[in-house]
Amino acid sequence: MIKKSIIHKVTRISLHWGHYLALAVAGLFVAFGLVYVFFPATSQQRAVDVEPIQITNEQGILTPRVSLGGKITVDVLIAQTAEQKMRGLGYRDSLPSWQGMLFPSFDNTEPIFWMKGMNFDIDIIWIKDNEVVDIDTNVSHLDQTALYRPITSANMVLEINAGLAEKYGVSVGDYVGFHNIIFK
Repeated sequence: MIKKSIIHKVTRISLHWGHYLALAVAGLFVAFGLVYVFFPATSQQRAVDVEPIQITNEQGILTPRVSLGGKITVDVLIAQTAEQKMRGLGYRDSLPSWQGMLFPSFDNTEPIFWMKGMNFDIDIIWIKDNEVVDIDTNVSHLDQTALYRPITSANMVLEINAGLAEKYGVSVGDYVGFHNIIFK
């Protein structure tokens, strides 16, 4: 009689812990599924392809460009969709020195950027209409949790390779020219 009672108690305990184990495993699957849905990129994935808006004239396709104070002009990829804006330059190995990424139209929202998935350092140029209003230089890709915002309102952002703003003397107040770009 004693043996039966002990076995019965052990069985109840095993089922009890088995239940918790099953719930824990199910919870992990749900948690990892949610992480995949909301943060699908890993360091092994490629960047989201960004197709530049193509403008044509008699000579052919024109490359979208941004000039900063007449000091430097860069060809730009334009992040148009929410996904492109979220990924930005993340998950790319590098960026050619003559290229940048433009994030237009942050109407009624404060642009906030982070370095998630970045593999190289950048300069962040904050733009309001056609003027540089703030610059974050040499933003490190190593801190992928820090958030970056302009000190004043901005409605566009240009990301370029780290050090270019300083090298070419780009400063707050510089005029920003947009070439071969149509804003919707």
